[in-house]
Amino acid sequence: MDDQAEPAEPTGLRSPAPAPSTPSETRNSLPPYAAAFSAFYRECVPTLVAFLVWQGAHLPDATDIA
Repeated sequence: MDDQAEPAEPTGLRSPAPAPSTPSETRNSLPPYAAAFSAFYRECVPTLVAFLVWQGAHLPDATDIA
């Protein structure tokens, strides 16, 4: 009975790749379009939040919306 092969591991159960340990590793591993969007987002969000607050939104709601 020792000649039986073990069943193959299902592909959906493999553990994911380890996450980067520092934010700079995450930022450097982004595809170019994601890095460009990230820069755009960081540049525009404060203005958008200020606009939403000016329109009457509470600050926590404005940050959630942005």
